[in-house]
Amino acid sequence: MYKIYVKSLLIFLVLACSTRLNAQVLPKVQQAFTTYNEDRFKEKIFVHTDKDSYLAGELIWFKAYSLNASNNQTVAFSNVLYVDVLDQANNFILQAKIELNNGSGNGSFYIPKTVISGAYKLRAYTNWLKNFGTESFFEKQLNFVNLTEKYENVKNKPVAYDIQFFPEGGDLVEGLTSRVAFKVTGKDGKGTNLNGVIVNEKNDTVARFSTLKFGMGSFTFKPIINHNYKVVATSIEKEILIKELPRAKKKGYSMNVSVADDDISVKVTTNLAVNDAYLFIHNNKQVTLAEKMVIGNGKAEFKLKKNSLKDGVSSFTIFDGNGLPICERLFFKKPTQKLLIEAVTDQKSYTSRKNVKVNLLTKNEKGQLERGDFSVSVYKLDSLNKTPKADIVNYVWLESELKGDIESPDYYFSTDNEGANEALDNLMLTQGWRHFKWDEVLTQQKPSFKFLPELNGHLINGTTTLNGNLVSQKVIYMGIPGKNYQFYATKSDSTGNFLVNTKKLFGANELVLQNGNELDSNVQIKILSPFLEQFSKKKYSTDEINSSMIRALQENSLTVEVQNTFISSKLKQYFSPNVDSALFYGSAYKTYKLDDYTRFPTMDEVLREYVAEVGVLKRQKRSHIKMISEYDFLNEDPLVLLDGVPYVNMDLVMAFDPLKIEKLEVVRNRYFLGGIPFEGILNFTTAKGDLGGQRLDPHSIVLDYEGMELQREFYQPVYDTKLQMESRIPDFRSVLYWSPEIKFDEKSKAQLNFYTSDQLGSYIGIIQGISKNGVPGSRYFTFEVTK
Repeated sequence: MYKIYVKSLLIFLVLACSTRLNAQVLPKVQQAFTTYNEDRFKEKIFVHTDKDSYLAGELIWFKAYSLNASNNQTVAFSNVLYVDVLDQANNFILQAKIELNNGSGNGSFYIPKTVISGAYKLRAYTNWLKNFGTESFFEKQLNFVNLTEKYENVKNKPVAYDIQFFPEGGDLVEGLTSRVAFKVTGKDGKGTNLNGVIVNEKNDTVARFSTLKFGMGSFTFKPIINHNYKVVATSIEKEILIKELPRAKKKGYSMNVSVADDDISVKVTTNLAVNDAYLFIHNNKQVTLAEKMVIGNGKAEFKLKKNSLKDGVSSFTIFDGNGLPICERLFFKKPTQKLLIEAVTDQKSYTSRKNVKVNLLTKNEKGQLERGDFSVSVYKLDSLNKTPKADIVNYVWLESELKGDIESPDYYFSTDNEGANEALDNLMLTQGWRHFKWDEVLTQQKPSFKFLPELNGHLINGTTTLNGNLVSQKVIYMGIPGKNYQFYATKSDSTGNFLVNTKKLFGANELVLQNGNELDSNVQIKILSPFLEQFSKKKYSTDEINSSMIRALQENSLTVEVQNTFISSKLKQYFSPNVDSALFYGSAYKTYKLDDYTRFPTMDEVLREYVAEVGVLKRQKRSHIKMISEYDFLNEDPLVLLDGVPYVNMDLVMAFDPLKIEKLEVVRNRYFLGGIPFEGILNFTTAKGDLGGQRLDPHSIVLDYEGMELQREFYQPVYDTKLQMESRIPDFRSVLYWSPEIKFDEKSKAQLNFYTSDQLGSYIGIIQGISKNGVPGSRYFTFEVTK
């Protein structure tokens, strides 16, 4: 009796401990998930280009939106955006740093006339976004065409196919029925059609499959214990593809999600002796559902309503009783939140050089007025540029949440039938990915970020080395000469790396780098590129250009040449950036305008005769300057600048030509910059800001460096008068209008005004934007230009 009692007590205690452990699973997972995301703020970038295809010699216009990845609202976080264009070998073709203000920025690229025809990749990312990998960057395909190349009709070439299989939930398990999604791609990375069968080791057919849309499909399959399976597929070109099917696990779990109207069923099956399963659903860092279900006879079913989910992509994760993730998949709910944009032209067709008015109104799905940030492009439809298949709506809701390239993402939004919904579910199964790893979440790993956010200006990164080895604690001066010069001082850290936080650095510049200590003249200073040389695996392809397209494209090429000939100067006008001209040290103790004094021929005489705050002396045949502060002589030579360029050798300073110096500003007390002390400051300025011919310190390093891009003005002619209408200057613009920022009034209304060109044909206008609540919207409008 006693033994039975003890045995029963032990069983009770084990069950009680198990129950308490199980009861803690969901709170523990939820707390870990919340904590993990609190420490990992992330941006999402979208770029609207004026069109998708270009001829050599054209301009690319673009607008960038920086969003909070968790709610899609514009976010004033990063101040700099990196935009680059890569060829198919991932060589940099174009690069730009774009200033972001309140989550918005814009720029342009000139496409070189030497560019090779083909598919190119436009990327956009911030310094902070580099921490999350290239899969988090914005990417889109651009097509460049150079008509100086020779073209012939291209015959179809054999395509190398690849097929991948994705069991729903993650794994195949022996004895459990699973839905298996698959994706077939050609060498160009695009989906292609295949039919196939699954056969066992005896070549018996156990399942059949065929692609549904974009090379994707799915089938139901139950692997039998101790059997092996392979795929035998046939392409439309009758090419045979044979591949092993992923091997099934002996023990594990299977997951199946099905939808009927508004009802969602999540079924879990297992061949393990377990009691409970837990469903955890989240969307953009927000937990939607956390629920427990008892497993009976190896099965459990969760039921929920579709309208209980947030719009867009949600992650469904099944946890076991130990709090470990065992199955996972993505689910897409078509957005019910909408940003509706009305765009109405005042006419359906126009003649050449006529004014076009487009009235705009923005509202939400409830008909309420909605404000936001919007951009617009109007261009000619032709054999090269058609209606785009991707926009901010499908990017924000869909593309940014999945990996790889999505063919025709608009299909999943514009089509609503059983086939389209099945294709959408196949997409979730084949191209789903997580932005994190559950083991990092559950173990509460603290983030380690290599790249700092650029909150207030561009960060210039560099290294200090001696004999090829990184060295630390070296003082570096960086001057940027010019009329509005800048000066920075910093010190390399324990790893030999240094940072300079520049302020409002725009356009082409020269950086003059100097070791802060003459004894460190052998230390080498290197500036690192901020453009990331790591690349995603996305592949892009263009339609082959054939002879039937050449004539139309040649006409387009002629228009580019005419534009560049007649209005080239108008295409090179830039807005002046708002730059703070205040010096880093604020106000000087005293300013000497040298024209107000006797013009001595040597700098030694100038400093000795009327600059009372300095003392000049010689020591071991070297010149030295000592500042006389409020109380005493300062110990070391002061910081000396000439038009923003630092000089540490006082002999070179004494060789300055005083007749070229316009003024001298004196800071007589000790000054700290970047944590580095200076024994006063002597700041010389020439009349032209060009150093007055003074030679640099021989140990200085001079580098060409592009700051943030100057914003180019979009040129659009005006034909208000008869004289303007009858101008003999040809107007062959194919892009009639571009605006990176549409001005809406308090009633969410706006009007676009622009003029048609001499090119006849069909035109399309594309408006894209995001509401203040983080809801994306786009709208197309069309019109004709006739004789």
